Amino acid sequence: MNCPTFILKLGVGLSFSAVPRSVHFKSLKVLHVSIDRPNNDLAQNLFSNCPVLEDLFILGNVESDEELVFDVSVPALKNFKFLLAGEEYKVLVDAPILEYLSVQNVWMPSYVLKNVTSLIDMLIK
Repeated sequence: MNCPTFILKLGVGLSFSAVPRSVHFKSLKVLHVSIDRPNNDLAQNLFSNCPVLEDLFILGNVESDEELVFDVSVPALKNFKFLLAGEEYKVLVDAPILEYLSVQNVWMPSYVLKNVTSLIDMLIK
């Protein structure tokens, strides 16, 4: 039995500052999101309720007065691409079956890769 693939694409015109903890995307497999100046709550909780997320693309501007921490601890993640502008942020990636990683940032802030033993290809610009 094939399960449907659920895809969510959030564009630049959409603005939100937090993800309610009661929102769960338990069937979401593809998430493409464009963000502009998120706060830490959004950065840390956006992906926490996506247990089967396989493909994640983040585009945005992360300029902030505080250091942002994007916690991308997603057990099913296979493809992760992000293109972010800004200096004060950190990306924590814990994805045991991650195969493809693409990072594009002029400032090269801090990236921590944990448990990424399946990585096939990585592009850093």
